[in-house]
Amino acid sequence: MSAPVKITLSPFCIENAARRKFEEILRQLLQDDAAVGTDSLQNQIQILKDFLEFYDFKMLRAKNPALDGRESVVVEIFRNKSGCPDFKIV
Repeated sequence: MSAPVKITLSPFCIENAARRKFEEILRQLLQDDAAVGTDSLQNQIQILKDFLEFYDFKMLRAKNPALDGRESVVVEIFRNKSGCPDFKIV
């Protein structure tokens, strides 16, 4: 099982914070000539990609206002036992 990806939701909502983290890791991969930690970064990219494609973020924000980015909240994105992307507030 791969390590979870942590994102901070202030000042961004869960969707924008996940997209920004995805772009940050992608830039790391593209700039990393030595390919140090490439497997770990690729796993994080895949988890974030699946997470962004899997969830209805409008519904998530409506159900849990803590995910709208108005407060500083840390979220951990991971794969659950079924292999699906999941998250929890830490």
